[in-house]
Amino acid sequence: MNEFDNLQAILDTTEQFVNTPYIWGVYRILVMPPAFPMGGMSQPMLSYVSSTCIVGDKSQEYVLVRNVAQSWLGSQVTPNNWEDVWINEGFTTYVERMVQAQLWTYNFALTEAYVGNTSYASQVSVIGIQDQTYSTLHPVLHGDNPDNSFSIVPFEKGFQLLAYIEQSVLGDYPAMLDFITFYIESNNLMSICAFTERKTFSQFVESYYSDADQVNEILAMVDYEEWIYVVGTDPTNTLNFTVPPVTAALDMANAYIVGNGTSGPSNYADYNTWESNQKVVFHQTILWNINTNVEIMARIDSDLNVTAATDPEVRQRWYSLGLYLSYNPVYTPAQTWVSTMGRNKYLNSIYTALSESGQRNLGIQWYNDNIDFYSPTSKMLVSGILGI
Repeated sequence: MNEFDNLQAILDTTEQFVNTPYIWGVYRILVMPPAFPMGGMSQPMLSYVSSTCIVGDKSQEYVLVRNVAQSWLGSQVTPNNWEDVWINEGFTTYVERMVQAQLWTYNFALTEAYVGNTSYASQVSVIGIQDQTYSTLHPVLHGDNPDNSFSIVPFEKGFQLLAYIEQSVLGDYPAMLDFITFYIESNNLMSICAFTERKTFSQFVESYYSDADQVNEILAMVDYEEWIYVVGTDPTNTLNFTVPPVTAALDMANAYIVGNGTSGPSNYADYNTWESNQKVVFHQTILWNINTNVEIMARIDSDLNVTAATDPEVRQRWYSLGLYLSYNPVYTPAQTWVSTMGRNKYLNSIYTALSESGQRNLGIQWYNDNIDFYSPTSKMLVSGILGI
């Protein structure tokens, strides 16, 4: 199976969505060695992607949409400082999900949004421990390394702001498409700040709507100060990403939890037909529920054989849960996994689970076994988690 054989369709659909031409010539993807610490890294004409995106079943194909979208919302228009990085990541995430809706389904895109929103909501307090501003769209660096402030916030809250503008401010999907095009064309090949983004939105509204009172009414609906400078998710509390695939995943997870290892849902086989992000909703729910125990994990494994999964998003959550609960079947595959890939997102989950569950020494052993394999950034991450 050619994991990336839909790349041209992804590029074409993204180009049609933003309604501005792809200006970088030939688009190429370079699959990096297994130790590559990032999921992907985009720049004009070439994107680097992690080998974890090659699973054999195209379950991670959707990740390519983000890399393609950054050709416009990252390379063609880019932030001029790290404190405004949300205008890169937020716009890219919005376009990524809208393109996913066209390539797959709207429910697929909103399931992605649900996963992102719940992950963000669960991490806000932790992100702000070092500096409260780091959990806002305007992290005040004061000379700090931008890597220390980088998190899920600019991706998800930036997306939420744009989703709010689409749904509640403009209230018109075609108008939002026109704004995205206007934004790219107005700032073509420029490095901008958040004030420029706000000015661009104002200029778009004034050019799009002829009624002066309507213009001011629309502009007044976006409280940029609250969205950008205040901690927390959607301050309007108007966004809802709970679509049928999400509900189905939540219902199945809760059925396993209620069954407490002695029973499971009668429709458990539906799990095998789900997209990767729907499985993630299921596993997040199992992972975050305080009632989850080894017996429940064993029942799920008996029904679904999750420990043998190849989807890295499933592995990340299932192995971490198993390590927290000392569920023996996950130890060997988890150790093998962290010994054959170096993506920081996944290493962070595994080693954090070991450290927080009283298994720091085992974590140190796994780390030392792989110290020559991991990249410098991965070594810094893992050694920090383990306190070595």
